[in-house]
Amino acid sequence: MNVEHLLNVFASTDSKSNDVWDACADFMWHIDRHKPRLVIFGSKVEGLPDYHPSKPRCLVELSKPLFSVGNLRENKRLLVHALDLWKERGVDHQIAGTLTNLSRANNALGLHKEGILQANEAQEIYERLDNPAGQVDSLRALALALVGGGQVDAAEEAASRILDLSSEGPSQSQLCQHYHTLGHIRTAGGDTGAAIRHHEKALEIASSFNLRDERATVLHCLVVTLLENGRFDDARIHVEYLKSDGINNPISLALAVVIQIHDLCQQGRSEEAKSEASRLVGLFERIGASEISADLSEDLFRMIEEGMNTLATDT
Repeated sequence: MNVEHLLNVFASTDSKSNDVWDACADFMWHIDRHKPRLVIFGSKVEGLPDYHPSKPRCLVELSKPLFSVGNLRENKRLLVHALDLWKERGVDHQIAGTLTNLSRANNALGLHKEGILQANEAQEIYERLDNPAGQVDSLRALALALVGGGQVDAAEEAASRILDLSSEGPSQSQLCQHYHTLGHIRTAGGDTGAAIRHHEKALEIASSFNLRDERATVLHCLVVTLLENGRFDDARIHVEYLKSDGINNPISLALAVVIQIHDLCQQGRSEEAKSEASRLVGLFERIGASEISADLSEDLFRMIEEGMNTLATDT
């Protein structure tokens, strides 16, 4: 927090300095990796003139924690602005990276066709630049958008291309992302057993090779898949792994609260379960994640009602 306040002061007193804003962008990148949240100088980033050299990068970094905490519309708004600025500058690799992030945002918002188009455009740019790492990133975004759009076979074909991008064989990161993507594809295809096995394989690779970002993402998806299939004990173990890794964001908290609500329902403590549900929904509302808060509210209170009905039947 001391660093953040210091950067805020510098951003106020020396707003024309590229060094200050590069430092702000680096700080936002660090925040997203370790504890996603909004930063106090976000309005100053948006207030920079569009011609400022650091503005597009700062907008992209500012957008990332918004995606991590579920504020998807704000995430998309900032990325659209950044994309326009990168296009004005003609920086192809930044255009492709921003398109990939936009694809993820649109896919999460349910705008799958838009996400597919953006991932394909990013993929074409990365191919032209001969950038295998970028191609992996955009292919994964494409596969997930295709899954969201119900094109499971096309998604599997896109995922398989990830492994063909290195003449020396795929890196461990590429393998991890490949298995993780296959997990999403198998979920969409209704084979949850295979989905869980693929996510577990991705988690094994991420853990063995200390791929911190990949590990957090896989853990989140694995816990969600386990919860959807009623495997609360297994999900609880993986939530503890998230906590031990220091992953502290609203999505991780939501997964932990779902398990807590399940436990409270089993004990017949419905009022406490409702209180926890309301507290979590309120958190997402406060950070502007209205799409998530609405869906979460419906899902959690339905879960409580079903849990209490099951308890009444059993007794």
